Amino acid sequence: MSNVVTKRGATVKKLLFAILIIMMLLSTYIGVNAAQLYYNDEYHYYDAGEIGLMVNGANVGNLPMHPVIIDDYTMVPAREVFEAMGSKVIWHDDTCRVEIIDNGISVFVKIGDRNTIVDGKTVPIDEPQPLPMLIGKGPDGLKTMVPVRFVAEKLGFLVEWNDKTRTVSITRKETNPPEIIGGTTNG
Repeated sequence: MSNVVTKRGATVKKLLFAILIIMMLLSTYIGVNAAQLYYNDEYHYYDAGEIGLMVNGANVGNLPMHPVIIDDYTMVPAREVFEAMGSKVIWHDDTCRVEIIDNGISVFVKIGDRNTIVDGKTVPIDEPQPLPMLIGKGPDGLKTMVPVRFVAEKLGFLVEWNDKTRTVSITRKETNPPEIIGGTTNG
């Protein structure tokens, strides 16, 4: 009889060990693909996965805050992305606005405000796009995140989304494309 109890105890231990291993593997998987983000003064569960970022054809990785998808719109860290595009980025702490200047075009966006200023004119961010906001992994280390397509297109950049690779690409449009004459490029 004690031999049967010992075998049952060993079987139960093996079963518990297997369950523990499965739980650890699942928690690791969930931890990589899900996270908590802090914005609008509270934590939000985020499980949209990793978003790739290409700027003028180069992969941009090592960001303090990676692009995120909020309400089906891609939000990017303003300073890192637009400085990588060659734009000048200025934070105005007194008004909670970020100013992005490129090629003579100026875009002001204010945290939590649907109205932006593009070259001195008020231009609203269309609903349901999210408003510019501070996002981070906690209340410390927040980054100014903006809807990438809205801001980049106002600056004259081309924005593309690759659903297969889950990558947003921002490229500078050619302002004066070369003229093609007789099969050769003139310009």
